[in-house]
Amino acid sequence: PGAQAAPAPPGKAHRGPTPATPQSDHIFRQVLSREQSQVTRVTRAALPGTGTWRRAALAGPMGRPPPGGAPRGGEPPAQFCAPWRGGSALCSRPDCRGCHLKRFLLICLGGAAGTGARYLVATGMLRWLGPAFPFGTLTVNVAGSFLLGAIMQLGLGHGVIPPDLRVILATGVMGGFTTYSSFNYETLGYLQRGAWLLGGTYFLATALGCLAAGALGLGCARWLAGG
Repeated sequence: PGAQAAPAPPGKAHRGPTPATPQSDHIFRQVLSREQSQVTRVTRAALPGTGTWRRAALAGPMGRPPPGGAPRGGEPPAQFCAPWRGGSALCSRPDCRGCHLKRFLLICLGGAAGTGARYLVATGMLRWLGPAFPFGTLTVNVAGSFLLGAIMQLGLGHGVIPPDLRVILATGVMGGFTTYSSFNYETLGYLQRGAWLLGGTYFLATALGCLAAGALGLGCARWLAGG
């Protein structure tokens, strides 16, 4: 048999790294595998449908979140805050770039839907009542005032409409549906041609009609919400 290392003399500590044994290496691999599996399960539950790059961004060496990768209190980085908040669609954190971008895109889609609806109403009123008076613009502004009053009352006054949906409907859909610029241009056109009576009638009808429609929308929303 080969030469064996002489044992250390009594009273002197053994210097040098402790040799790894198969048992200690096996225990280390089990702990590492268990930690990585736990982080992967938590990440997949918090970010359903995400790719490997997102899981890797949240998991540093040994499967632990990197320093600064997840803020204190268990909150994730800003770009992942919406899924980590119970699966909510959007949030109100000022540093949440992903949620702001998603809200912006939804408002743009709502604006496109409102603009399309305004076009259909305006062209329908034009075919029905003719071009003698801007009934289309008057209709969309009065109807939009009614709907906006109802949306805001149901969202802010009674909490029936979630905040995210309220912003999309009020800013996006109603913003695209109503049109003050067309009302202003048509009123100025009447005044430039000397049609003071038509211009004044259009102005008063729009101002008073929108005011009355908004108040009616608030009242209808209160009635629908039960007070």
